[in-house]
Amino acid sequence: MLGQWLLLRPRPEEQRRMRLRAQAHHQGWQVRLCKPPSWWSGAPPLVPRYTWHCPSQDGAGRCFLWHEVDGWRALPNGPVPVALQSCTVPGLTAVECEAQAWHFYWDERSDLAGMTLLCTLADELTAQPIDRSA
Repeated sequence: MLGQWLLLRPRPEEQRRMRLRAQAHHQGWQVRLCKPPSWWSGAPPLVPRYTWHCPSQDGAGRCFLWHEVDGWRALPNGPVPVALQSCTVPGLTAVECEAQAWHFYWDERSDLAGMTLLCTLADELTAQPIDRSA
């Protein structure tokens, strides 16, 4: 009986992710496991998506991809926000901007310090207007 109960307990890695998601929810994030966007090639079947709602955002449809060598690249081609160019969030793979939310695709390998960096990035991006001239 005890052996069966021990097998049902989350592993330390799962516990860490649960704490991270609980902290994110407490700070106002919406966390979901979802299919990656169609523009993201080579992504796993399900990715964690952290959503930061900002009703005043008008950058609908702007998508940003992370490339290890090239840095951030906008899809469709256009300027990348300064906050994203100087991004230091470990494991942040992609960012997508919609009319009322920013979606952050993050691999969750970081700890709560990484969550703090993600919050700072979200604050900077929502305060910065999107250049729609491109």
